[in-house]
Amino acid sequence: MGARPFVGRRPWDRRAHDQREGRDHLFAFAGLWESWNKDGEIRSCTILTTQADELVGGIHEQMPVILPREHYHAGLDPESERDQVAVLLAPYPDDLKAYPVSPFTNCPGNDDSRCIEPAAEVVRAGLGVEIRADVREALAVGAPVVALESTLISHGLPHPQNLEVAREGERVVREEGAVPATVGVIGGVAKVGLNEAELELMATAGSVPKLATRDLPVAAAKGSHGATTVAATAHLAAFAGIRLFATGGLGGVHREARESWDVSADLAALARTPVAVVCSGVKSILDVPATLEYLESLGVPVVGYRTRHFPGFYLTESGSPLDWSVQSEGEAARVIQAMPSLSLESLGLVIANPLPQDEQLDRELHDRALRAGLEALKRRGVRGKDVTPFLLDRFATETKGESLRVNRFIILNNARVAARIAGAHAALAAERS
Repeated sequence: MGARPFVGRRPWDRRAHDQREGRDHLFAFAGLWESWNKDGEIRSCTILTTQADELVGGIHEQMPVILPREHYHAGLDPESERDQVAVLLAPYPDDLKAYPVSPFTNCPGNDDSRCIEPAAEVVRAGLGVEIRADVREALAVGAPVVALESTLISHGLPHPQNLEVAREGERVVREEGAVPATVGVIGGVAKVGLNEAELELMATAGSVPKLATRDLPVAAAKGSHGATTVAATAHLAAFAGIRLFATGGLGGVHREARESWDVSADLAALARTPVAVVCSGVKSILDVPATLEYLESLGVPVVGYRTRHFPGFYLTESGSPLDWSVQSEGEAARVIQAMPSLSLESLGLVIANPLPQDEQLDRELHDRALRAGLEALKRRGVRGKDVTPFLLDRFATETKGESLRVNRFIILNNARVAARIAGAHAALAAERS
């Protein structure tokens, strides 16, 4: 048996703590190792475990054998008798303290100080919902908060651009003086405000399911991870008390919906969820006029941000006009503030923020990519929730990555506008209080 010196704060979520000296100290895990030669020396080792003590037992039935310093010699001495060694295979006799760490620790490739950083304090706002501490504190004092969705991380962009954009989106929101709250589901727990490790999980896991509002209770029961759509993000944001939400584009009425009945749940969610969504319209792969008609039927107000033309996602204009526009973040904030006073407190609001013309996709390239994507869609019989990611992937291929550049700009631009509107809304609320 051998003992390997080890700093206590590591991925077992445990640390040895010397209360007399008020600082961490080294301890050792007991283990076995072997060395042999087969085309070069090979070394292997294993950590010995024993029955968990009361503290560790809440996490796992076993714990590492931890040796106090005075037993190092017995553990390392090959001449030690069997009985001398056997008595060491017991729960650690000293005081251990536990604190939670983030899922970053779960990846064997991660080996830096983030593995031992205490997880951000969270508060459970309801069954299965957690709000990150800084988000909760901002909401408590009326500071601006902007919700961000996680589907665009897991399904909207390829790696590593997805993680880069997720981080940049949060950075942009902070630059504008607001608190970002990326929404997602981790291990069955809906989280309003993912931490860095959870963002990375969403970006790299590869098989994270897309969750609409209806999927949330199933994911909770199964303990599943999940990337939240516009509908689910808006639902959880509203539950937490967040009024502003930034995304790239809404879901909408799909082409040929007369036969398929394929209409995104995002639209119905906006009819019952009091969140203002800053977006660049609906993705141009959808039926834009039908989507606007559907929103009108649901009574969801749609205003252009400094425009009277509904954006076309990759294009500045979709060709569909709008009845209303707002010219500043302050005016947008006043619209949001007016809704509850008119007994429209359960309605969402769409704030359509177009791309600058010099940032849009070339229209001929756009139309050619759209035609190619729709033809491929029909050939392969893609349906339901797979339609949008399939067509976005085709756009990226047909435009040689140019659509990804535009998509990135859309996401960051909308995050910036949403943060400014959130700041203006918070200022209005402070004036009235």
